[in-house]
Amino acid sequence: MASVLGRLEERERAARRRFEKLQPELEAAQSEWDEWLIARRRLKEVWDCGETTGQEGEVR
Repeated sequence: MASVLGRLEERERAARRRFEKLQPELEAAQSEWDEWLIARRRLKEVWDCGETTGQEGEVR
């Protein structure tokens, strides 16, 4: 039974090392994704504002 527990612990350590290796890349991807979401939101705000105002900023 001890060998089974040893194998499980070994796999757990390997998974932890893999996670720690990938974590910085995942954080960078999350940050980039958040920036794109913000950019999309800002563009929508500008687009929606242009739809409701005239060229000189007057509400139609």
